[in-house]
Amino acid sequence: MEATYFGDGDVIVCDDRHYPVLVLTFYGAASASGVRQYFRWMHTQADRALQERIALAAVMDSGLAGVPDAETRRVIADEATELNAKIPATLRWHTPIVVENRLMRGVLQTLSWLQGELTMEYVSSRAAAFESARAHFAKNGIAVPSTLDARLNERPPRPTR
Repeated sequence: MEATYFGDGDVIVCDDRHYPVLVLTFYGAASASGVRQYFRWMHTQADRALQERIALAAVMDSGLAGVPDAETRRVIADEATELNAKIPATLRWHTPIVVENRLMRGVLQTLSWLQGELTMEYVSSRAAAFESARAHFAKNGIAVPSTLDARLNERPPRPTR
């Protein structure tokens, strides 16, 4: 199912139709309200993965994301720490992230230090992110969903209300 969360000027599209690959697309500078909605969705996905004992790949497209303010970065760090605390190391997910600007890469790198043992990889395109997820699954003996095809390589337009 695809879920779209509208924050204070930002939009986050979360798609689990390709489970265990989660497709996340961020538009605009993240807001605390959008981030909280996103992490509620991610907790649901983590609970499902724990129940099924399966590792996930979270393909994150931050190509059109802006840099969040300091308060939102704190909310991200707090929420990510809480989420990661519930996931055992054996089920830590792989996270290829599309990054198109250096400032955003710096923000993401700082957040990754706070989050702990995530497998993050910075890539330049959605195609590279999906290829990274496929390779990670192949390496770990996880079946790649048949729905994970080239149509996903194109970034969808920003949703509106």
